[in-house]
Amino acid sequence: MKAPGAVRLGTAISRADIIKYFAHNLGGVHIDGIGDGPKRGKSQGEHNHLLKDLQNKVRADVMEGLYFVVLSIGQAIGQSEDLHRLAKAINRRTTLPN
Repeated sequence: MKAPGAVRLGTAISRADIIKYFAHNLGGVHIDGIGDGPKRGKSQGEHNHLLKDLQNKVRADVMEGLYFVVLSIGQAIGQSEDLHRLAKAINRRTTLPN
């Protein structure tokens, strides 16, 4: 999640910052109030102004660029070894004996 997902004006923006931007500004779910993080209405990330400026300025085929980045992050997570181990553990716990 620390890997860059976008670059704007020479500043690398992490995948984590992009996910937070979507959660707070574009998504239906807000993650404010979890832990000691910032509260809604306050700055949700140091790169929000750069991400807002990127919106609707970059396209990947027919998809808005930032949405493409989020899709790519989801695909990377979906293919991760950690997620495969989690799925196996869940399956072991929820599979009923014959």
